[in-house]
Amino acid sequence: MRAHSTFDLTHPAWVRGLIAFIAAGVALYLAGMIWSGWGQVLSSWQHIGVALICSAAVAASSAYLLRFLRWQYCLVSLGHRVPPLRSFGVYLAGLALTTSPGKIGETVRSLLLLRDGVPAKHSFATFLADRLSDVIGVCVLAVLASAAGGKLSWGIVLAVLTVVGGSLMLRQLLRGAAANGLWAWLEQRLPRLPWRWVRDVLNTWARLWTVPRMLAFALTALFAYGIQAGVFVALCMQVGVPLGLAQGVSFFANATLFGAASMVPGGLGAMEAALVWQLATIGVAHTQAVAIAIATRLVTLWLGIALG
Repeated sequence: MRAHSTFDLTHPAWVRGLIAFIAAGVALYLAGMIWSGWGQVLSSWQHIGVALICSAAVAASSAYLLRFLRWQYCLVSLGHRVPPLRSFGVYLAGLALTTSPGKIGETVRSLLLLRDGVPAKHSFATFLADRLSDVIGVCVLAVLASAAGGKLSWGIVLAVLTVVGGSLMLRQLLRGAAANGLWAWLEQRLPRLPWRWVRDVLNTWARLWTVPRMLAFALTALFAYGIQAGVFVALCMQVGVPLGLAQGVSFFANATLFGAASMVPGGLGAMEAALVWQLATIGVAHTQAVAIAIATRLVTLWLGIALG
């Protein structure tokens, strides 16, 4: 198999997609600024200041480092000793395609890791563990923030229990004898689909998804997204928004979940709208809310794309 030798992140199809996403983002932000009042939004940005934006970018970058350490641990657990710097470069490269629905474009790492002897089924399984633990981590962050604010979100509690319980049940099913019969039945019913490869990916994921590892992975996500939520709160405080820490973290976590649920690439527009709407509910001026939302996304989304 030599697909990896010909794969190129500068391929016109990838470049066109990335350029289209960037253009959509620029157009969206310009439209939001013009509609809200160009001068007022720029004034809010001046209050935020370049120094805070740079500090926020550095802080937000540490979240990527935490998530990379989780990624590297998964690869090592599966028996792959990819040099840390090489692995970190591959991980960052995946961020360039984080703009795909569900971040599925990040699986480009699978192609890049083939040259290091990492089978695609292992890197895909690592991606599944990565994404699933992110969902759990953000949900737990939302629950903790809502509880600290005195308004526990039982809907998100139920979501956490469903995802955790469902994933552990799936793991047990995959490791049980009944799974072999299920795979055989699927191969007979739908022989054209790559069930054997899907089985290998899920079985590898099941090896990773032990209870201790699941907790460690989710805790990593909790800290990573908690850092980004802290950046959002700092930006709000800089422009004088009366926002407590718990409420600010809750706003950010809720907006992150909304952006993910929208299935819009990168949550573009959806997460920003959720941030603006939540800030509006506590009386923040629309122009300030737009400025904060754009600044937050610059250091939590666009910085990652630039690093990739």
